[in-house]
Amino acid sequence: MSAPTEGWVVGIDLSLASTALAAMHTRTGELFLHRVRSTGKTTDTLAMKVARYRTLASDITAAALACAPVAVAIEGAQFSTSKDTSAHRRAGLWWRTVDLIDAAGVPVVEVPVSTVKKWGTGKGNAGKDMMLAAAVRRWEQVSQNDEADAAHIADLLAYLVGGEVVPRTKGRDSIIAKIPLDGVPVLRPAA
Repeated sequence: MSAPTEGWVVGIDLSLASTALAAMHTRTGELFLHRVRSTGKTTDTLAMKVARYRTLASDITAAALACAPVAVAIEGAQFSTSKDTSAHRRAGLWWRTVDLIDAAGVPVVEVPVSTVKKWGTGKGNAGKDMMLAAAVRRWEQVSQNDEADAAHIADLLAYLVGGEVVPRTKGRDSIIAKIPLDGVPVLRPAA
């Protein structure tokens, strides 16, 4: 079976509370945003947490697969700081979500955070406000930081698979050069 000549890609900005997904058409650049929300308490039992993350991963996966994407990209997991104790829980959700998408037969690409930032703004250390401002200039429906990240991830993936949304340049090719394709269909060769 040959790779499709066009289609949808999905970018995911994963969160325990509000995951943003952006579906982008590789030819037209049409963008749809969706959020999957979840709440929990620090006093939740282990069984409650397992049930929450199982449901959350399933809901995120269902939303990602709704447009029958040719590929999905997810922001790479970040390590916690002493002020952020959620890294362990986010890692579990990250792996469960990636596993469910992969099990559905859709290639998944991990995009490092600094690569997403460089793609969106030209700076690998850009702050949230800079990412949001860059996204709002391109997509009027983007209104929040997680939506901005998801949109930039989808845009990067559309470019990566060879979509026509963003013109190919050597600079853009250098940003994505180190991202492994792992079964992702390439719709047209790099410039």
